[in-house]
Amino acid sequence: MLNPAAAQARLPHFADGVWFVPLAAVREPALVVSTIAHTLGIVEAGAQPILQTLQHHLRHKTMLLVLDNFEQIVTAAPQLVELLSGCPGVKALVSSRSPLLVRGEHEVTLEPFDLPDPAGPLPAPGGLGGYPALALFEARVQSFQPTFALSEENARTVIEICARLDGLPLAIELAAARLRQFSLAQLAAHLQRPQAGSLNLLTGGPRDLPPRHQTLRSAIAWSYEMLAPAVQQLFARLGVFNGGFDYPAAAAVAAPAREDEGQRRHAFLGDFQTLLDHSLIQKVDTGGETRFTLLETIRAFALEQLRTANAARAAAADHAHYFLRFAEAAARHIQDEQPKVWLDKIERDHDNVRTALKWLIAHDSAGALRLAAALREFWYIRGYFSEGRAWLAQVLTPESPPSRARAGALLAAGQLAQNQGEYAIAQGMLEESIALFRRFDDPGGCAEALRELGWVLYNMHKRTEAIAQFEESLSLFRALGDQAKVATVLVSLVHVMGLQATGQTLVRSYLQESLAIFRRLNRAEDVAFALSRQSEWETLLGDYGAAIDSLTEALALLRGLGAKRGVAWALEALGDVERLNGTWASARTHLSEALSLFQELGDKDGIMITLHHLAQLERVEGNLADAVDGYRQSLALCQTLDNKHMTARCLAGLGGVALARGQNERAAQLLSAAQTLFDALPPFLPPGDQAEYTQMIQAARSGLSAGDFAHAWNTGAALTTEQAVAFAVSFAPSAA
Repeated sequence: MLNPAAAQARLPHFADGVWFVPLAAVREPALVVSTIAHTLGIVEAGAQPILQTLQHHLRHKTMLLVLDNFEQIVTAAPQLVELLSGCPGVKALVSSRSPLLVRGEHEVTLEPFDLPDPAGPLPAPGGLGGYPALALFEARVQSFQPTFALSEENARTVIEICARLDGLPLAIELAAARLRQFSLAQLAAHLQRPQAGSLNLLTGGPRDLPPRHQTLRSAIAWSYEMLAPAVQQLFARLGVFNGGFDYPAAAAVAAPAREDEGQRRHAFLGDFQTLLDHSLIQKVDTGGETRFTLLETIRAFALEQLRTANAARAAAADHAHYFLRFAEAAARHIQDEQPKVWLDKIERDHDNVRTALKWLIAHDSAGALRLAAALREFWYIRGYFSEGRAWLAQVLTPESPPSRARAGALLAAGQLAQNQGEYAIAQGMLEESIALFRRFDDPGGCAEALRELGWVLYNMHKRTEAIAQFEESLSLFRALGDQAKVATVLVSLVHVMGLQATGQTLVRSYLQESLAIFRRLNRAEDVAFALSRQSEWETLLGDYGAAIDSLTEALALLRGLGAKRGVAWALEALGDVERLNGTWASARTHLSEALSLFQELGDKDGIMITLHHLAQLERVEGNLADAVDGYRQSLALCQTLDNKHMTARCLAGLGGVALARGQNERAAQLLSAAQTLFDALPPFLPPGDQAEYTQMIQAARSGLSAGDFAHAWNTGAALTTEQAVAFAVSFAPSAA
């Protein structure tokens, strides 16, 4: 493990900070990049690979990544090199027992702590603390013997003890803890004896280890051998935890079985404290919740004891099924109350959950399906899209029989695929999920899947079919009495039905009902979401002042919650309404902040839409070259995301630029290509934009003869979408 001081000393050289990324619990090389991203607070968004998202976020940063315990995932080194190659100001300080063997690597061997010569003259008492080995020994003893201090009387003995331990920090810490049982003289004498438990290798131990590793292993073994059998069993079973644990998990998974549960719990608490006293487990400060961990070297020793006792499989099974129950309980709480609290709980035990899922995939396919289904909201809300889909691909094998658990896993897979823009795949998974939920009489699961399918169909421009799915979902949630889900589906219907020629009274009632439910349930984030949809509807009706009021309230709520993604979308919507309202300075401020947040999040959809809105603003303000650049960037993302709505708007916007430059024929062709797309889509434009596009067409018609306009219009209408986009982006940004 890296000494934090090594990173701290470099802090002044990195304007964007030094970031510590613990990797001891990571076992899959493919998870290294996402672990770095989540440590930095960067959430995966859309279909963009997390490596590209991370590179985009870091490309202008000057920072140091401290990657601790890399040796078990050393095959991920090429990913690290690729990441750093796109971020010239980012450096990595990596701790590993083996070299990475990649270009640009500079190896630095970490030596043990320096010590005074045991046979030489003693340093002055004031200078003893200048030796890190002696200072560590003193500090560790003072944690339970506050009066202990290095002195002329004990210095020689302490130096001998530390020298016998080769100056290795972990060995020194374990030995210092023995002063609970021994005097200094007894401890030194014990370390000098060649019997079992001294610094010689254990019988049958790995004789090919370097002497330093032999010393460390023997120090751990000595601490282990001093434990009572029940405490040894507890210690060994704690080795199955990956990334730390809390009291309840340790008690459920690792405590040795006893006939009386009360006696078992009492014995567990005492045995657990013994392990703390012996420094075999460490308390970790997580800012509120007490957690514990084993250093990686100690954990490896614990797992070795499990294997020796032929108890590894049973312990792993208990661990996996505990975290299956934990995840299912968390999923219920995320749905019902305090979602952030329970999402944070899963995040803290994410490495344990990964370990459990891997074991269940190998040994309990039904349990693996249940765990994957339970993690649906966590993967979705916290942005683990690619990782979640990778796990689900392993879980959803053709051999897995029809079951409610398979239906839940299909719902999770469909939701994640939809979020990455793979709508056809998502549709197939969700339709199978709905069929299974119906077969196993699970109306709640069916309602969830119907709602998700509604969004998939809407994104595929199938509005009528989408509304049908939402309405059936709403009916099921009403029958179940699930008010929060009722409100969520109502808001979805508002979004989809907002510009229908009929049904506006119904849309208004849906808005009022959903807001009343969310306010009654005191769900601030959902209130903000409903207000955003209300503003969308108000914008489509042309009531820009009301829309600005709704979005201002929503933005304040989201900023208070620290909901970065929600803040970005509220800013995007607010900026666009302000553009329509003619308050351009405020619009630019809000849209620029939104774009910055979307870029930080790696949210392609948000970047695409906000670039378009900013281009619209540049065009109406007369900055035509900047407008063209913005439209072209947005169009590129439109093609990546297959977004026909925004493709049409960008084509029309570029038609407006051509019109402003007096290029009437080009304007007519672009506006015609845009109109072809508009006609194939449900109405979605605010009246201000719709009126402007109509005026543009009239202006292009006025600038050409009737025959020339008809020819240009028919030429634009005949273009495929791909041809229209190619024609549009051939527009030179600096053209006169």
